Amino acid sequence: MSLLSHLTPAERALEADAARLSRLDHAEFLLRLGSLFLLSWIAWKSGLSRALADGLRGWFSGTRAWPMTHICLVAFCVFAYEIALFPLALLREILDPADPDPAPDAPPPNWAADWVKYSLLDTLFATAIATALYALMWFFPARWWLAATAIYAVFVVGLSVWGPSLLLPRVTPPRPLDDPGLLASLQAIGRDAGLDIAACALWTPPEGAHDRMVLAGTGRRRTLLIDAALADDPGVRPADLLFRAARLVAGHRHGLDLLVHAAEVAAAAAVFFAMDRWMAAFSGQRGIPDFFQPEVFPVWISILFGFASAAGLAMNALYRRAVRIRDAFARSRVPDPDALLRLLLSDFRADPFPATLSWWQLPLSNTPSPSSRLRRTP
Repeated sequence: MSLLSHLTPAERALEADAARLSRLDHAEFLLRLGSLFLLSWIAWKSGLSRALADGLRGWFSGTRAWPMTHICLVAFCVFAYEIALFPLALLREILDPADPDPAPDAPPPNWAADWVKYSLLDTLFATAIATALYALMWFFPARWWLAATAIYAVFVVGLSVWGPSLLLPRVTPPRPLDDPGLLASLQAIGRDAGLDIAACALWTPPEGAHDRMVLAGTGRRRTLLIDAALADDPGVRPADLLFRAARLVAGHRHGLDLLVHAAEVAAAAAVFFAMDRWMAAFSGQRGIPDFFQPEVFPVWISILFGFASAAGLAMNALYRRAVRIRDAFARSRVPDPDALLRLLLSDFRADPFPATLSWWQLPLSNTPSPSSRLRRTP
């Protein structure tokens, strides 16, 4: 029997909307990725990117010519891409079940202003990332992909590890939780995962944080931080707290989290290396001295997203396998057959819709939505 059978009729309708939104996200991603390939091919084959690069070279001079040419070309290409896909963004807003509008089949009145704002923010972010990659290609033409992998490991993977354990607890200081029975049970579960839970405390996660429990500290000795709102919820039983904690510490058993993070770094290295080889072959066949010339940007951004999407599919399979391992560990340590059901229902009722992501983040999304977990968990 599916966990969906435990939802009320109103919640089932909400779950159906959440599932439709997830399908909409993936359909939009595929359309945007296909459009990226098509528009990049047109920009290259028509000579538009080369004409734009030559024009920018004539406009800028001196020491700032190289960076300004790249920055302006990338910003122009990214914003032009957003403008070209404006109809798709409009259609998405009309069909989005997570943002019901009082006027059916129409976007909200302030939607256009929001679209401009977020398109400009995406343009600034993409320009910064692309310019940083161009700089690495310039300074390390033979090993830029290693430098890019190192930066990815520190700022993307590293922050996902250090952020919850070291940074978030400093934003809102925790307060001790005096519950010897709960601490003793947590310590027993922690030992099974190779951890020493020294203490447990209550804290208030910063706005926007999705972590309801955090293992603060580094190494084997940790402090478990519990969201105060979760601990004070009358519908949450002690077994529910133990179950959540068991799923959290399961990542340290047999190096599960370490394996996942190592796979993330390896996937990033494979993407950057494959991009380097493909771009070298592309440039060599066309007599281009260096593939970090600005006019080649439409080509290498397509290659980068193509490989990143393939790596994302592989990583998502690993992420979901890790989720199942966490569930199995928690079920074996907390003898409550309904603990997983209550956890999933609680998460779904708190936030039925998946987090809103930019389209280019979807391949890297490592958290199954509450709706998908309810559908797939027996």
